Amino acid sequence: MAEPMDTSHILHPSSQGHALASAGWLDAHFDCKRPEYELILRSVGIRRGWHVLDAGAGSGSFLRVISEEVGPTGRITALDLAPENVEVIEQRLADVPLECPVETQQGDLMSLPFPDDLFDAAWCANTTQYLNDDELTAAIGEMCRVVRPGGLVAIKEVSVTTWNFTPGDPARMWRLLDAVQDTDAQVHGLMRVPELATYLKRGGLQDVSQRTVPVERRQPLRASERQFIGEIIGWVARKAEGTALPEVDRAYWKSMIDAQSPEHPMNAEDFYHYEVQFLAVGRVPIDA
Repeated sequence: MAEPMDTSHILHPSSQGHALASAGWLDAHFDCKRPEYELILRSVGIRRGWHVLDAGAGSGSFLRVISEEVGPTGRITALDLAPENVEVIEQRLADVPLECPVETQQGDLMSLPFPDDLFDAAWCANTTQYLNDDELTAAIGEMCRVVRPGGLVAIKEVSVTTWNFTPGDPARMWRLLDAVQDTDAQVHGLMRVPELATYLKRGGLQDVSQRTVPVERRQPLRASERQFIGEIIGWVARKAEGTALPEVDRAYWKSMIDAQSPEHPMNAEDFYHYEVQFLAVGRVPIDA
């Protein structure tokens, strides 16, 4: 039997070693950005009666909105790589059923455990950041395989190149990202986001479109916003350790780890957080 993975050094890990992927963290993440996330999902083009794959469902935050889109005649299959997240979804569905049937499945985006043409659409949110370039290509190929001709593949991610906050010097963030992008796979996946439409086109999808939705948060922050933004700043800040950044930068980021510090920018009256979410959607070709 394989030894359990040591995730003690990872912030909010899943059992698969992915950072920022535990159910509790994902709940706070979704609640922090609920209006924008619901707007993005509703813009995909999912229709009543469809069978939708939530590929990388996490704690199931998007399932309610998908169920409202497909209605009682539709169906959802929720897949996640982490078995504990699948268990959370199953327990929540048992406690509060949705208006359409929902099946759960543990599995890998690069080898989806489904037959060809099973779904009308695949929705993949906040998940491709964990894949390298070849894995992203493979995952898109798998989603195209399991979605019927004429169906939709939709990927949503945040571009970390747009992520920042004030008060503070935005160049510090840019220098940090530049310092770690070649060695941190998740950062690379988050920097690649503006290219998602290109990856869909390379995967053979048609009618590919890409749109953006800004996310802005100001004081006063709600509890979930404070938790999410504070811990995200801390997650980024820890990446400065051991880099070749100037000492003044590393000292600054070290001071950003503790969100309770009075000097932390999130505690300033004029604190402002901003980022841009990307949605790329394509249609599976209809065979001639």
